[in-house]
Amino acid sequence: MTKTATKKTTPEQQQAITAARVAREIARREKLFKAANNAEKRVLIAKDVIAQIKTKKIKPTSGHFISAKQNPRVAESIYSSDLDDSDARKILLTNHITQCACCALGGLFVSCTLYNNNTTLNQFVYNNIGEVINRERYHRDGFSNGLDKFFSMAQLRLIEQTFEGNTGIVRDDMSDGTGKFHAHYSAASKAFYKTYATPTKRLLAIMRNIVANNGTFKLPKVARPAHKGVTRSSV
Repeated sequence: MTKTATKKTTPEQQQAITAARVAREIARREKLFKAANNAEKRVLIAKDVIAQIKTKKIKPTSGHFISAKQNPRVAESIYSSDLDDSDARKILLTNHITQCACCALGGLFVSCTLYNNNTTLNQFVYNNIGEVINRERYHRDGFSNGLDKFFSMAQLRLIEQTFEGNTGIVRDDMSDGTGKFHAHYSAASKAFYKTYATPTKRLLAIMRNIVANNGTFKLPKVARPAHKGVTRSSV
């Protein structure tokens, strides 16, 4: 028997194959997202964060919005000005970036970007998550990928504080434009934080909570401590 020679794929052919695969995945995601209402969009995003954590594309990390780790085998840097206007999804869905170290808001931003097509690589790498959350002067138009159109600012701040175990980026002394000041770090957030000891367990728990509650993060109620010296018989 004679062996049939296997044709090797050229770099150009492999690049075309990858581009076609990425295009199909983008089209699939866009179709799902477009058909979903806002609550369903939040569930899709949360489920995607869970999937990205399980495949180690997202590494839950406190104190980092998004810190992208570039594949050393890819020559062109993600910080190259030539890629500034590239669709961030086309970079995220290839092996150009091997992992993103993210906090809770960063994880949501990554997965929302994968579904919504308005974020350039420059906006992704040099994201303004903190400024948008605090409605700072030049960032009142919201996120490029529409994250704050699907999750309310109150929800995003609650998720941030619960994941970080403190007020996080949320500035408690600042109004969000509605006349209401940002919520202080609550006892319920603190209890949730202490229940899940590692960033990975905590972010998975937050995302599963969102999925279970139809797109809304709901903290379990914390029992109020009984006042000292007060008993049933004395009331």
